[in-house]
Amino acid sequence: MELHVDDDAFVRAPVALVYPRLTDLAGWASWWPGVRTSPAQHGADAAERWDVTFRARRLRRPLRIVATPGGWRHEAGFRMELEGDVTGWSEFWLEDDFGGTVVHHLLVASTERPRPVRLLRDYRVVLRRGLWRLKDDLQREVRTAQGVAP
Repeated sequence: MELHVDDDAFVRAPVALVYPRLTDLAGWASWWPGVRTSPAQHGADAAERWDVTFRARRLRRPLRIVATPGGWRHEAGFRMELEGDVTGWSEFWLEDDFGGTVVHHLLVASTERPRPVRLLRDYRVVLRRGLWRLKDDLQREVRTAQGVAP
Protein backbone atom coordinates (compact mmCIF):
# COMPACT_ATOMS: atom_id res chain seq x y z
CA MET A 1 0.00 0.00 0.00
CA GLU A 2 1.18 3.52 -0.78
CA LEU A 3 1.72 5.84 2.20
CA HIS A 4 1.62 9.61 1.97
CA VAL A 5 2.00 11.93 4.96
CA ASP A 6 2.23 15.70 4.69
CA ASP A 7 2.32 17.52 8.01
CA ASP A 8 3.80 20.59 9.64
CA ALA A 9 4.16 22.38 12.94
CA PHE A 10 4.98 25.94 13.95
CA VAL A 11 7.86 26.51 16.38
CA ARG A 12 8.33 29.94 17.90
CA ALA A 13 12.10 29.68 17.58
CA PRO A 14 14.50 30.71 14.82
CA VAL A 15 15.56 28.30 12.08
CA ALA A 16 19.12 28.51 13.48
CA LEU A 17 17.89 26.67 16.62
CA VAL A 18 15.51 24.25 14.91
CA TYR A 19 17.82 23.00 12.14
CA PRO A 20 20.61 21.55 14.33
CA ARG A 21 18.12 19.72 16.55
CA LEU A 22 16.16 18.30 13.64
CA THR A 23 19.22 17.14 11.67
CA ASP A 24 20.88 15.41 14.63
CA LEU A 25 19.45 11.93 14.14
CA ALA A 26 21.46 10.60 17.08
CA GLY A 27 19.58 13.04 19.33
CA TRP A 28 16.05 12.35 18.09
CA ALA A 29 15.23 10.07 21.03
CA SER A 30 15.89 12.94 23.47
CA TRP A 31 12.94 14.92 22.14
CA TRP A 32 10.87 12.55 19.98
CA PRO A 33 8.66 10.20 22.05
CA GLY A 34 8.40 6.73 20.55
CA VAL A 35 11.49 7.07 18.33
CA ARG A 36 14.87 5.43 18.82
CA THR A 37 17.88 5.80 16.52
CA SER A 38 21.27 4.19 16.25
CA PRO A 39 23.97 4.12 13.57
CA ALA A 40 23.25 1.28 11.14
CA GLN A 41 25.80 -1.47 10.74
CA HIS A 42 25.46 -2.06 7.00
CA GLY A 43 28.68 -2.75 5.13
CA ALA A 44 31.57 -0.39 4.55
CA ASP A 45 29.87 2.06 2.17
CA ALA A 46 30.45 5.73 2.82
CA ALA A 47 26.77 6.62 3.23
CA GLU A 48 25.58 7.61 6.68
CA ARG A 49 22.77 5.23 7.64
CA TRP A 50 20.57 5.06 10.72
CA ASP A 51 18.38 2.37 12.20
CA VAL A 52 15.18 4.15 13.22
CA THR A 53 12.49 2.48 15.31
CA PHE A 54 9.02 3.99 15.72
CA ARG A 55 6.89 2.69 18.56
CA ALA A 56 3.20 3.39 19.01
CA ARG A 57 0.76 1.80 21.43
CA ARG A 58 -1.45 0.42 18.68
CA LEU A 59 1.34 -1.13 16.60
CA ARG A 60 1.69 -4.81 17.36
CA ARG A 61 5.37 -4.51 16.59
CA PRO A 62 7.62 -1.48 16.16
CA LEU A 63 8.12 0.05 12.75
CA ARG A 64 11.76 -0.46 11.77
CA ILE A 65 13.41 1.60 9.06
CA VAL A 66 16.95 2.13 7.81
CA ALA A 67 17.23 5.83 6.92
CA THR A 68 19.96 7.26 4.72
CA PRO A 69 19.97 11.04 5.15
CA GLY A 70 21.15 13.23 2.30
CA GLY A 71 20.13 16.19 0.24
CA TRP A 72 21.28 18.45 3.05
CA ARG A 73 20.19 22.06 2.58
CA HIS A 74 21.92 24.20 5.17
CA GLU A 75 19.35 25.83 7.44
CA ALA A 76 16.56 24.59 5.18
CA GLY A 77 16.16 20.83 5.67
CA PHE A 78 17.14 17.40 4.41
CA ARG A 79 15.81 14.26 2.78
CA MET A 80 16.10 10.59 3.79
CA GLU A 81 15.87 7.45 1.69
CA LEU A 82 13.99 4.75 3.63
CA GLU A 83 14.24 0.95 3.58
CA GLY A 84 12.65 -1.69 5.78
CA ASP A 85 9.06 -1.83 7.00
CA VAL A 86 8.51 1.36 4.98
CA THR A 87 10.31 1.90 1.67
CA GLY A 88 10.50 5.29 -0.05
CA TRP A 89 11.64 8.69 1.09
CA SER A 90 10.95 11.30 3.72
CA GLU A 91 11.81 14.98 3.88
CA PHE A 92 11.93 17.70 6.50
CA TRP A 93 12.21 21.32 5.45
CA LEU A 94 12.08 24.56 7.37
CA GLU A 95 10.36 27.80 6.53
CA ASP A 96 11.26 31.01 8.36
CA ASP A 97 7.91 32.69 8.92
CA PHE A 98 5.61 34.40 11.43
CA GLY A 99 8.46 35.16 13.85
CA GLY A 100 9.45 31.50 14.09
CA THR A 101 9.89 28.37 12.00
CA VAL A 102 7.39 26.16 10.21
CA VAL A 103 8.68 22.57 10.23
CA HIS A 104 7.29 20.63 7.26
CA HIS A 105 7.44 16.85 6.90
CA LEU A 106 6.63 14.75 3.85
CA LEU A 107 6.64 10.96 3.61
CA VAL A 108 6.15 9.18 0.29
CA ALA A 109 6.57 5.45 0.70
CA SER A 110 5.00 2.02 0.54
CA THR A 111 4.68 -0.88 2.92
CA GLU A 112 3.99 -4.58 2.78
CA ARG A 113 3.06 -4.70 6.47
CA PRO A 114 -0.41 -5.88 7.39
CA ARG A 115 -2.94 -3.24 8.40
CA PRO A 116 -1.31 -0.38 6.48
CA VAL A 117 -4.09 2.07 7.34
CA ARG A 118 -3.39 1.53 11.04
CA LEU A 119 0.37 1.83 10.40
CA LEU A 120 -0.21 5.14 8.60
CA ARG A 121 -2.37 6.47 11.44
CA ASP A 122 0.17 5.43 14.06
CA TYR A 123 3.05 6.95 12.08
CA ARG A 124 1.14 10.24 12.02
CA VAL A 125 0.58 10.05 15.78
CA VAL A 126 4.30 9.45 16.43
CA LEU A 127 5.24 12.24 14.00
CA ARG A 128 2.85 14.72 15.64
CA ARG A 129 4.11 13.89 19.13
CA GLY A 130 7.66 14.48 17.93
CA LEU A 131 6.89 17.82 16.29
CA TRP A 132 4.97 19.01 19.36
CA ARG A 133 7.78 17.96 21.69
CA LEU A 134 10.38 19.67 19.47
CA LYS A 135 8.22 22.81 19.54
CA ASP A 136 7.78 22.69 23.34
CA ASP A 137 11.48 22.11 24.04
CA LEU A 138 12.75 24.83 21.70
CA GLN A 139 10.17 27.40 22.77
CA ARG A 140 11.09 26.73 26.41
CA GLU A 141 14.78 27.26 25.56
CA VAL A 142 14.02 30.54 23.76
CA ARG A 143 11.89 31.87 26.63
CA THR A 144 14.49 30.87 29.21
CA ALA A 145 17.28 32.57 27.20
CA GLN A 146 15.17 35.73 27.09
CA GLY A 147 14.64 35.62 30.85
CA VAL A 148 10.96 34.81 30.54
CA ALA A 149 9.66 32.13 32.88
CA PRO A 150 8.50 29.04 30.93
